[in-house]
Order: sequence, then structure tokens, then C-alpha cells
Amino acid sequence: MTEYVDAYAGPLGIEGDLSRVVDREMGFAYPDVTRLAGIVDGRMVGTCTLSLGTDVAALYCIATDPGFRRRGIATALTLDALRIARLTGRRIATLQSSSEGALVYRRIGFETVGRYQRFAFPA
Repeated sequence: MTEYVDAYAGPLGIEGDLSRVVDREMGFAYPDVTRLAGIVDGRMVGTCTLSLGTDVAALYCIATDPGFRRRGIATALTLDALRIARLTGRRIATLQSSSEGALVYRRIGFETVGRYQRFAFPA
């Protein structure tokens, strides 16, 4: 699990002590959560978490190491997650994306249905 978190933390901008993130991920060890990994030369360079806890397939933590982008890794992981979702009878999937990633997901067939902004407040 540590390797999985390490693989998505950097690309998703998660910094600091990742032990709490690893602990949280371990808490999501349910049968309706599937984690997919893109591995190149024995190194995990991409991730995608699929949750099938509702009628809608939810994709999370889709990330690719910056040194391995533009090779189809995120596309392959997303398509595999959608294949699994379809095998379980789901016809709707959701995910959140950066503006850069939105191009990848639009090509797959996702549509933008909403936008949000994140704000950081001073400590």
C-alpha cells in the first residue's frame, strides 16, 4: 500500500508524512474497492482506484508519474477500471480531474458536469 500511495501522492500534490494516507487507504480495504497499478520496468508509475460501493462507479487517485506521462498509462488504467465497472452492470462512472487530465478523459467519453476550486487557508 505504501508503494501505491507513493505512486499517486507526488502527481496529485500530496506532501508530507504519507503514513496517515497509507493508513486511510488500508481502511478502504473493502471488496468494492479495486486498485489498479501501471508498472513499467518493475516500478509503479500509475494508479487508479475504483469504488463500486454504489450504482455509480467512482474513480479516484488516477495519477501518472510525470516522467511517464503521454504514454497512455492513465488512459489504460481508466479504461480497465471502466471495463470492470461495466462487468458489474454499472453504466455510469464519475471522476475528478485536473485541467490537463480532462483531455484524457474527454477522449475516453467523459463529459464535464461541474467544476470546483480549492482554496488554502493560512494556518
